Amino acid sequence: MSRTRVSWAVLALASGLAGSQAASCSKPQNSCPAASPALWIAYDEHEPPAHRVMLRTTILRDGSVSWAGRIISDDQLATYLMRSRRMDPAPYHVVSYEKGVACSRIGRLRGMFEQHAACGRQRPCSERMGE
Repeated sequence: MSRTRVSWAVLALASGLAGSQAASCSKPQNSCPAASPALWIAYDEHEPPAHRVMLRTTILRDGSVSWAGRIISDDQLATYLMRSRRMDPAPYHVVSYEKGVACSRIGRLRGMFEQHAACGRQRPCSERMGE
């Protein structure tokens, strides 16, 4: 059994979950659905998009958001992302997830980036898993 599966099993037992309740827990992030390739590009640390400011956001294991080394709220993240839409050229957003972030949290954050930063062909966003 892999270390991740053991960790999730221990977490479920420690939380007092049993049977069907344990099955309803969020999956570990390595089994989360992939981001939409129409909106998110593959991250390549050696070849970022040319002439773009790179804005890095880190999602910590507990789901909190770190922007420029500071923990910020989801409302603050939305505000920063909306401001980034006015930058010319459009910035390159890189979202890094620590191991253990819940899939539901990843999905909500992707939605925020897609809505507020307008991720897509002209406004590149990418994500890195498991850092």
